[in-house]
Amino acid sequence: MDKSISIKQIVEPARIINVYKEADVVVVGGGVAGVAAAVAAARNGVNTILLERYGHLGGLATGGLVLVIMPMSDGTNNQQIAGLCQEMVDRMDKYGGCIHPRKEDLGSSDEELINYWRNYPFCVIENRVIMSVPFDPEVFKLVLNDMIEDSGVHLCLHCWGARAIVADNTVKGIIFESKEGRLAILGKVTIDTTGDGDILASAGADYTNTLTPELRADLGLPFRIGGINFEAFNEFKKTQWPKFLELMKELGNELGLEGPAMYNYFILRYSQPDAAWVNNSIKNRSGLKIEDLTQLEIEVRKKAWIFREFYRKNIPGFENCFIMDIAPQIGVRCSRRMLGEYVLKHEDLIKGVIHPDTIGIIPDHHHVLSPEHPHWHIPYRCLVSRNRENLLAAGRLLSAEPVANELLRPIQGCILMGEAAGTAAALAVKEGVTPRKLDVKELQKQLRKQGVILPGTV
Repeated sequence: MDKSISIKQIVEPARIINVYKEADVVVVGGGVAGVAAAVAAARNGVNTILLERYGHLGGLATGGLVLVIMPMSDGTNNQQIAGLCQEMVDRMDKYGGCIHPRKEDLGSSDEELINYWRNYPFCVIENRVIMSVPFDPEVFKLVLNDMIEDSGVHLCLHCWGARAIVADNTVKGIIFESKEGRLAILGKVTIDTTGDGDILASAGADYTNTLTPELRADLGLPFRIGGINFEAFNEFKKTQWPKFLELMKELGNELGLEGPAMYNYFILRYSQPDAAWVNNSIKNRSGLKIEDLTQLEIEVRKKAWIFREFYRKNIPGFENCFIMDIAPQIGVRCSRRMLGEYVLKHEDLIKGVIHPDTIGIIPDHHHVLSPEHPHWHIPYRCLVSRNRENLLAAGRLLSAEPVANELLRPIQGCILMGEAAGTAAALAVKEGVTPRKLDVKELQKQLRKQGVILPGTV
C-alpha cells in the first residue's frame, strides 16, 4: 500500500499551482456584497477580479430566492440607503423587474396607499409607506451582469474560492478550483464576500461562529409558486380568517412543524402579479456541514410538494397553482463571522451610536424612526480583519455580535457594506497603504461622491 494512504487520512502531494491572473483587488463571492465590492473597486480605477462559484450573480438574493430588498427608508420621506443599492433598483426598474413605492409616497400614512403596499413585504411599517423593493430574480441577475460588465470587472463564474495565499500575516491572493483545474490569483487586497468566510478562515484570520438563542444555525430553501389569484386569496383571509388559521394548523402538522404553517412556510409577494415566493426556516442546521446541507435539499423538496398540493386543494386562489422553481442555493443565515478591528454590539444599534468611521447607515426594519428606534451605523473597522493585512470582509461576515449581525445582514446592508469595502480596497491600492491604515475621512468623502448617505459624520 502507498505510504501516503491510511484508513483515516490521505497525504496530498505538493504541487505547483499556476497563476491565472494578477489584480489589484480580488473579490471572492458574487452575492450582492461581492458585486457591490467589485463594481466599487473597478469604478475607482483599479484592476478587479470577481469569482463566483455558481453560474449567476446575486447570491441569496437571486439563487436563494430572497426576493426583496428590505427597507431603504425609515418611515419619513427620506431614504437612508442609496449609492449602488439605488442604482440596482433603478436598473431593475428599466427592465420592469421590481415593484416599490414612489419616492413622493415615502412616509405616507394614506389609507389607500397603506392598504395597497401592505400586500408586499416590508413596504409598510407601523402604518407608514417604506422604500422596500420586491424584485424578479432573473431580472436582478441580468442587472448585476450589466453592472459588472459596464464597470470593467473581470468576472469568473463557476470558480470556487478554495483558500487564501498568506505570507507574513498578509493575504497575497487566493487559490480557486475550476474546470481548468486548481489555479491562483494574486492580488494586493482580497475581499471575502463568500458569506461563510471560506477565504478568511483559510487565511488564519480570527473569526467566530458562536451562536445564541436569537441567532441559530438555521437554513432555508425558498421556492416560488405561480398561478395564484391573489384577489381570491386575500378575500378568503379577510372574510374567513378562523378557517384559514385552522387549515394552516393542519398543514403545519403535515409538514412536521410546531405551529401553523404560515409562521414557518410563509408566502411573500414580489414583482410578478400571479406568483409568490415561499420562505422557510429549518432549525438547527449548519451551512458548514455536508450532512445538514444534503438533508435540507431532500427535505424541503418533499415539503414543497406537500405545501403546493395542500394549497391547491384547500385555499381559494391556489386552485391552479404550480411550483415554478426551488432555490438552487441554500439560504445560510449565519455561520462564520470575522473578528475585525471592532466587534459591533447590539447595544450600539439600540442607542444609535454614530461611529467616527461610519461607512453606512441602515434604518430599523421593524419600526419607523424615533428616539427609541434610531438608525443603525456600521463602522469601517468591522470590515477590516484584526490580525491579517490586506483582507477585508463584507456582507454577513460583518464583525458583529450575533444579534447585531442578524439585523444588518439583509440584502440592503450587504450591498452597502460591499460598496464600502470595494471603495476602501481601491483607495488603499492607489495610496499604497494597507486597508487598515486607510484615511477613513477620505473613504467617507468618496462614498458620499458615490451617493452613499452618511449623515452625522464629518
